[in-house]
Amino acid sequence: MTWCKSRTSSCAIFIYSFDALILQPGLAEAFSLTIISNSSLPCSDLTFDEDGVARQRLPSTEEYLRHVFSAKGGKFYKNHMATTHQEGDENFPAMLMGDSQIRKIVRAKLQAHGLRFEGKILRSEVIKLLSAERSNRAARLTRNAMQLTDELPYKLAEDLGEAPSFDTDDGKIESGFCLDRGSYLDAAKNYLRLCMVCNAVKFIGSDAWPSYINEAKCAEEDPSCLYDPEDNAVTHGKCHELTMAVDVLRRKPDQCVLVLSDGKTLVAEEWAMEEEAVSTGCECGMDQRSYLSEYV
Repeated sequence: MTWCKSRTSSCAIFIYSFDALILQPGLAEAFSLTIISNSSLPCSDLTFDEDGVARQRLPSTEEYLRHVFSAKGGKFYKNHMATTHQEGDENFPAMLMGDSQIRKIVRAKLQAHGLRFEGKILRSEVIKLLSAERSNRAARLTRNAMQLTDELPYKLAEDLGEAPSFDTDDGKIESGFCLDRGSYLDAAKNYLRLCMVCNAVKFIGSDAWPSYINEAKCAEEDPSCLYDPEDNAVTHGKCHELTMAVDVLRRKPDQCVLVLSDGKTLVAEEWAMEEEAVSTGCECGMDQRSYLSEYV
């Protein structure tokens, strides 16, 4: 059966089978999704069938997008990806937790402040903890009543001069908390961090699914490293982000496909898979012109 009706495009049929998918009342619980046309078609071209009868629109629901994502080979990493800000708060782990001793200190302080956690330490919990620690009352409570004297190496982004949120070419960034340049890498305080790194959430747009990405990224306000001790205007290195690629769906503007479900032909927005770079850390890169490069 061919459902393609277009005066300008030839047709090809691709079938993705979804199981136990409930999209909206009246649709089958299991169906085959048939995407028709070998190129994008304007939604207006698919509004009516060949008899002039209006086709029903299939909404881009959470369930629909999740199954399209899976059918196209996407993998959902809940530690790095979320569909809503709330989902991110509930699932995103804190990405800058350091060694086991530092994690132990963080857990103790979370318990002292009555913050709940199960298993992994959440980014949202650390932000709440740092906000509480910044309060004089909370600091007195921690020092006197709980007798927790260990200093956390983490600071709220705004306390380190980093904007709480800002726009970039890749999306809107919510900074959260950071580890400052010069802070200790380990609880034993043997090694120093060369670059400021922040645990941030990036919103990549309402036309993407999922829309929220959990990242560990270089600070915007402090992009250099290895400052000259005699002249802070001179640096011997630059901070670079470490990245990995994940797949996300991106809606194609005013482009639609036909979906065959339970014998009905519906019109759905077209979503294409694309790669999104996720920042996973920040490292100091040595300037090869510096005399320090001899030590590399």
